[in-house]
Order: sequence, then structure tokens, then C-alpha cells
Amino acid sequence: MDNKYKYYYIYKKLTQDIKQAVFNFWVKNDALPSIKTALERLDDVCVLLLNEKNEIIGEFSVYVDYISEKPYFFARIFIERNHSKNYILMQEMSKVAFMLLKKEYSDKITGLAIVLENKKFDRIGKNTDRFQKAGYTFLGLNRKKQQIWYVDFKNPKGIYR
Repeated sequence: MDNKYKYYYIYKKLTQDIKQAVFNFWVKNDALPSIKTALERLDDVCVLLLNEKNEIIGEFSVYVDYISEKPYFFARIFIERNHSKNYILMQEMSKVAFMLLKKEYSDKITGLAIVLENKKFDRIGKNTDRFQKAGYTFLGLNRKKQQIWYVDFKNPKGIYR
């Protein structure tokens, strides 16, 4: 991991100052469709990615939903545009989240899932084995025809081992 980046696990530990910083980050980067959505998602923030100046440049959020009646953390990842092509940052942030969520919640939650909402990742999921190599298993498509990939806490593969 590049030493100029730091990852902070903050799930369910957000102070008002951190919430304000994340909110400002989202607004500055036009990350979410509305202020209302940003306010609703603040408590979902799990991991922050900071640069060498301790500025937020990315975040990993989770919400609980179900796959075959089993609860999973569904992930949302946002990284600033000038860092968004750095897949290593996304992988590292995902690994930090997976490891710490597993440690804290594996008795209640089955694993981590991702819905490929971003069209760029949808193409990567369809046309490469990147998600399989990372350790995800393809589940199928949701109602919006977006790919769903998951990895279980009890049977981690790829980067999550």
C-alpha cells in the first residue's frame, strides 16, 4: 500500500465533525443525486480514504440488504475523480472494510456484496475476470439489470483471504 494514503475504519463511530467533512466531500464532488440522499447515507460510511494532507479523497459505505434471506453488507464506493482510476485504492479500501466488518459483525452478517451501479464497472464485470480474481462470486442481475457480486465472511477468496 502506498504510504501517502491512509484508511480509517469509522463504521458507526462518526462524530459530527466527520459527518460534516464527509458531507462536504460528497457535495464538493457532486457524488450523490441530492442533499437529502447525502444526509440519509451519512450513517452508512464505513471507511474513509485520506491523502497525505489528511483530506478525504474516498469513502466506502455499507447498508444491510438480503441475498437469499441472508443479511449482507452492500457496499458503495466513491473516490474523487482524479484518483478514481486507481483500482488499488478501491481494493485496499474494500479489504480494510471487509476485514474489520467481518471481525465485528460476522456473527450477524453473512458477507459483503457490491452492486455495479457505475457503467464503467459494469463493463469490467462483464468483460474481465477482475471481480472473480478479487474474490467475488457473481450472483446475477437486480431489477435495474445491474450486476451483483458477493463474498462471504466465512469463505473469503481472492484479496479477502
